[in-house]
Amino acid sequence: MSQEKPVPQEQPTPDSQDKPQEKKHSQKSVIGYLFILFAAAFLLLLLAYFMQQRNSEEIIGDLRESMTDMQAVNDMLAENSQLRSELQTAQEALEESGQAMTDLEEEKAQLSDALAQAQADSQALTILAQAESLAAQDDQEGAAALLAPYAGENPTLLSDGSTLEEALTRVEAGLQEDQSDYSPLARYEALVGGEQP
Repeated sequence: MSQEKPVPQEQPTPDSQDKPQEKKHSQKSVIGYLFILFAAAFLLLLLAYFMQQRNSEEIIGDLRESMTDMQAVNDMLAENSQLRSELQTAQEALEESGQAMTDLEEEKAQLSDALAQAQADSQALTILAQAESLAAQDDQEGAAALLAPYAGENPTLLSDGSTLEEALTRVEAGLQEDQSDYSPLARYEALVGGEQP
């Protein structure tokens, strides 16, 4: 038998053993770096998103506040317009009340004048009735004496400032409207003249 020489196997050199390990290690490092980069990018994106959300919420809050302010301004404008309308209505009512008051004052003045004339007419008829009563008792002188102050150039005036003759003229005009035959003015003139009734 011959002795065979064993074929020497190549023993791996330390360089050739380190290369696959180094390759694996460098691949792991690259993957780790990539993972860290992606994680950092994701965190930055997430941070940017939250900052954008916060800014958006602030802007939306400002917009809501602006809308609330605008609504308040619109409400104030509407209230102002309503108050102006109410003020105009009140001013118109005040003017109408003032006109009504003026009309009432004029009517009061007319009624006061009518009342004064009615009192003077009543006074004139009372004086005439007294004079006719005296004349009916055959006291012509007494009747003329009673009427004398109310006749002539400076007659005594009645309560409304008119003369007895003017008051009796008004009474007669009223009686003519009622189609009465009685003439107080004619009776007055007859009594002043001293005529018998």
